[in-house]
Amino acid sequence: MPSIALDAGYPRSVIVDRTVFNEDYIPEQLIVRREEAEELIFRITDSVLSGAGLSDIIAIVGFQGFVGIGKTTLARYVGREAERILRARGVRFKHVYLNVFNFRIMDIIGSVLRALDEPQLAQVIHGYSPATALRVLADVVYEKNMYVLVILDEIQGILNDRREKLDNLYALLRLHETVPMPSGPPRVGFIIVGTDVDIFSRMRDVVPQLESNIGLRKILYPYTSEQLYKIILQRAEKGLRPGSYDDDVLEIIASAFGYDKGRKGSARKAIKALLRAAELAEMSGRGYITVEDARRATSEQVEPWIGVSELQLMDLHELLVLQAIAELSVTERKLTADLIQSRYAELADELGEKPRRKTQFYEYLARLDNRGIIRKEKGHRRKMIVELAPDLPASRLAEVVRRVIQAKLRGAR
Repeated sequence: MPSIALDAGYPRSVIVDRTVFNEDYIPEQLIVRREEAEELIFRITDSVLSGAGLSDIIAIVGFQGFVGIGKTTLARYVGREAERILRARGVRFKHVYLNVFNFRIMDIIGSVLRALDEPQLAQVIHGYSPATALRVLADVVYEKNMYVLVILDEIQGILNDRREKLDNLYALLRLHETVPMPSGPPRVGFIIVGTDVDIFSRMRDVVPQLESNIGLRKILYPYTSEQLYKIILQRAEKGLRPGSYDDDVLEIIASAFGYDKGRKGSARKAIKALLRAAELAEMSGRGYITVEDARRATSEQVEPWIGVSELQLMDLHELLVLQAIAELSVTERKLTADLIQSRYAELADELGEKPRRKTQFYEYLARLDNRGIIRKEKGHRRKMIVELAPDLPASRLAEVVRRVIQAKLRGAR
């Protein structure tokens, strides 16, 4: 039974702060969405400090419904930092985050009241009409002399809810018009977060006046592998023991999920894979994450796309080349073509097979590259460098390929 490191003081522990891998963790600084965050924070804080108040509706949406691309993190970071800056300037300001996928308008109003330390009012308003409940909310904010920024995540849940009168949503988001304050600027603003740009067309269909009142739109695109590397490096520096990981580990994970690599650019999955790799390292009794830990962890987060049936279509020597790559990739991330060819020749000799010539060997590499199983690049002095796809666990692949080879040999007899 493998030894398991239970605390950060154990010599072989890897994880020192598990909270940084939680989905609701908001980092101290945004590494990738910094420009978007700074623009939104400035827009909110400048509006309040200039006396204009909060009247804009800010929309943060994803590209084509991709998840894990930082919409919620950006919104919550902006709310937190705007609150910190304004409070430091003496402004009574609070941000309230709500995931409203299964909410109705009265649920939102009640939740905001609870966040403003008014639990009794939050309870009694459920007997009121939406218009009266909005009046109560406006009065509370005015009496407390506060500014409130409400973040409504998963807004498409309300837009698609046929039970809800969407005029009530408009009345909420335009509270300063629906229930004007006795004096002073608007005090309640909103950030709405949606899955993708389709929420705008949905608004035009069901409540067109709302869509035209969105003051700022931020469309977020999936993360590239380079961006994911920066994100998980930040989490690793905070949550893992120094010396327990290296660049190869982080690059394998980032590459497995990067949008530029044909994946969906999900930071959520990349962070989960990093945590899983750390757990695998701890369960093995090691104090560091190996390349194979990273491969195995990423393979658990993506859809399997290579199976035995695909391997069975390859000829014997192509399989031997793949076996060589898989075996070598257990400990190494990048392999030279010469190293692969040498190991391939050994495997062929063990089976009594004559290794194919160099031209045919490179043809096998080209086929594997075309299938997406490996990636080729030019290395030092233009020599070919080969890397197994990061979401393939090398040891498991080597074992499966070995079995397919044995079945082919039995069938040929």
